[in-house]
Amino acid sequence: MPEPHFEDGRIGAFDARTAPIFLPSAVGGYMPALPGTLVDRMPPALGRAAVPSASAVALSRGFVVAAPGARGRTLQAADGRWTGKAPAAIVDLKAAVRWLRHNVGRLPGNAERIISNGASAGGALSALLGATAASTSTAAERPPSVG
Repeated sequence: MPEPHFEDGRIGAFDARTAPIFLPSAVGGYMPALPGTLVDRMPPALGRAAVPSASAVALSRGFVVAAPGARGRTLQAADGRWTGKAPAAIVDLKAAVRWLRHNVGRLPGNAERIISNGASAGGALSALLGATAASTSTAAERPPSVG
């Protein structure tokens, strides 16, 4: 959350209640993604300026950042079952959105204005997140604690 929001401040038109929620997808190559990681860009080409992370830009604009983790294709349980295979990553991201919406009023940000972002596999998952927003087809895959 942007620092001014902690003290009832604003950044542009947003305060802690009205700020959009930026949901970066750190998934790359459908590998597992850790929660809360700011995805760094590749080092800039010679003579070019570094590009800040999308999460840093979102914070600077007054958005709240919620960076969930997601299972990936290399995760395997002790019994040998593959636990990160499709559709695990999109199920995890949809669970994160449900959690944000379930906690409206307890957390900063406007849960009706969630912006997902990613590159490569993360971009594909962001597109799926938007395209399946009203779908309940992953209900059977939800962990019991998510609701």
